[in-house]
Amino acid sequence: MYVHDDEHKKEIIEETTNVFIPIAHRLGIKTMKSELEDLCLRYSKPVEYQEILDKISADKNELEGSLKEMKEEIIELLNDHDIKFDILSRVKSVRGVYNKLAAGKKWNDIYDLLGLRILIDKAEECYLVIGLIHSKYKPIPKRFKDYIANPKNNMYQSLHTTVFGVGGRMYEIQVRTYEMDEIAEHGVASHWSYKEKTDGSKKGEVENKLEAFRTLIELNDIEGNVDFFNNLDTNLNKEEIYVFTPKGDIIELPVGSTPIDFAYKIHSEVGNTCVSAIVNGKIRKLDYKLHDSDIVELKTQAGTGPSKSWLDFVKTDQAKSRIKSFFYKQDKERLIKTGEELLINEIKKRKYSPSDLLKPDYLSECIKSLKVDDEEELYMGISSLKYSPNIVVNKLIQCFEPKENHDLDKLLNNSGKTKGKGSVLIAGYADLLTSIASCCMPVYGEDIVGFITRGHGITIHRSDCPNVDLNSERIVKATWNDEQKDKFTTSIHIYIDGSNEKLIDIITAATKIDVNIVSINYKKKTKDGDFYEIICKVKDINTLNLLIVNLQSLKFVNKIERGITK
Repeated sequence: MYVHDDEHKKEIIEETTNVFIPIAHRLGIKTMKSELEDLCLRYSKPVEYQEILDKISADKNELEGSLKEMKEEIIELLNDHDIKFDILSRVKSVRGVYNKLAAGKKWNDIYDLLGLRILIDKAEECYLVIGLIHSKYKPIPKRFKDYIANPKNNMYQSLHTTVFGVGGRMYEIQVRTYEMDEIAEHGVASHWSYKEKTDGSKKGEVENKLEAFRTLIELNDIEGNVDFFNNLDTNLNKEEIYVFTPKGDIIELPVGSTPIDFAYKIHSEVGNTCVSAIVNGKIRKLDYKLHDSDIVELKTQAGTGPSKSWLDFVKTDQAKSRIKSFFYKQDKERLIKTGEELLINEIKKRKYSPSDLLKPDYLSECIKSLKVDDEEELYMGISSLKYSPNIVVNKLIQCFEPKENHDLDKLLNNSGKTKGKGSVLIAGYADLLTSIASCCMPVYGEDIVGFITRGHGITIHRSDCPNVDLNSERIVKATWNDEQKDKFTTSIHIYIDGSNEKLIDIITAATKIDVNIVSINYKKKTKDGDFYEIICKVKDINTLNLLIVNLQSLKFVNKIERGITK
């Protein structure tokens, strides 16, 4: 098949460029897009094309002179500030001027007839360059555009401004990084290949066809390659589809997308509340795969939510992210509520009022102490067992109890100051109200401290207990009363291999050294063996240490440690 005249050639060029221009635009290949548009205008509107070309040519020397002078001034400006850069210049294309005039603008209203592009290394330097240019040349209001902070859909990024420059002319100036220019000039595919250090074979297939089309146009070799143009659309490896809303808005989606992908592309709330879809007038399942040019209408229902099963068929990352976000938020609310309930229960268990301890100031101090971001993270930490309710309540009590309520002198003044009673001495006195802490269960002979509580006397902790702050003003010196004769309840954690019969050996070892076993409770299986908690009564720390040594000598015992509740 041959093309016999210019009219036939014009039809082929128009038909093929109508296919390629949107593709080139979508990939960001602007140089090719501009060339194709000029070529199409030349054949479709030759009179208008020639008029604009003549006008630009008539002013060419004057325009190029001004552009050169402006370029030199900017080079000097940037060199003075030690900025590394490249700079390009251009006079606007014929098709670009035609589009402006066709839109009703006059020749003098075309602000970007003269253009300069500045390329630099870093994005933050783009704003510095724009600032320097605006300080030297007066910018035209409302002509500054920030496509770096707000990129276009095709990933195009750049800063645009228009200023009055040399000769009182208007110059459009674009500032971008080399990487941004890679996308703008050669397309997203080329950029991906460059960034990911791949051969770009999949994306290169599209670019190769575009390059082949450019070569054929430049060589004017249309007649011998009509089959290439006729099969153009099917030859391209298409990865996107374009579907429509009932109002005619176009939505771009990857191949394989479903009505749910479409819904989340519209808005997160539309996706979350979507219950059904009508495609081309027919009801379709939500996992239906959409096709090019489908018209999609969605039905939503307030108060509903997405289904986790949607994650099995949605195609877009946006839809997956929004669905996961919905359930994360739902789980987060549940964890927060659970954590708050656990904390309130612990407060009540400790005989305090939640309204007293859960004041904003006290919670703020607790949050700061635990190094969490906010109250929600605190409650989530409690529900996930990262922080025990006991520790949090201790910190809240420290905030709640005013200094005078735990003043040691006041406690001593209210006591009979007699010795000989109780197992612990506070400032030498044994008749103060004390209790052994259930979290660390200290025994006679260990280093201990007292923690003053409101209305519950003084709690005695081991000095290495993680539940007390030794720097707190509620800490008081405590010592054991040598006259006491009691045995002390404590716990040890033991990890063993073997059956329950081995426990008899443990009881026997304890009995030999006058240790009373109160209970042996199985906890769980661990990498160190079966974990048991042993509650026992001992006379002092020496007896407890002897018990631990004796148990460690048993072959089936892997590990022993003091019990403690955090």
